[in-house]
Amino acid sequence: MINPKIVVGSIFSMSWGYDQTNVNYFQVTRLSPSGVFVREIAGKQVEGTGGNMCCSVVPQKDVFLERSQWVGKKENGLGKDNSETFRRLKDVDAVAFSMEGRYFAHLNDGKPQYMSWYH
Repeated sequence: MINPKIVVGSIFSMSWGYDQTNVNYFQVTRLSPSGVFVREIAGKQVEGTGGNMCCSVVPQKDVFLERSQWVGKKENGLGKDNSETFRRLKDVDAVAFSMEGRYFAHLNDGKPQYMSWYH
């Protein structure tokens, strides 16, 4: 059974990187008895948080990415199209799901997240 905190519209966030901090957001688009379907969504900079190649970001609900760095790969199967992917229930716990078996997207609490980059 899927955790009752996870509903259609729930947003997960994933922070990762080496020498920079990348942030990706995923929105639950469908639930099934055996897991959840997610699509990657955009993030936006929080006004006034920009620094030297860094800022804070928050998710943009329902602003789905046409091209996703993470979704559309064959891992765990695809949804209706290449912009949606399925996470099996065994890979989804109360607050997180696995992406490629080594990165974890956690249920987003709505707080801004730190992001950095290099030119």
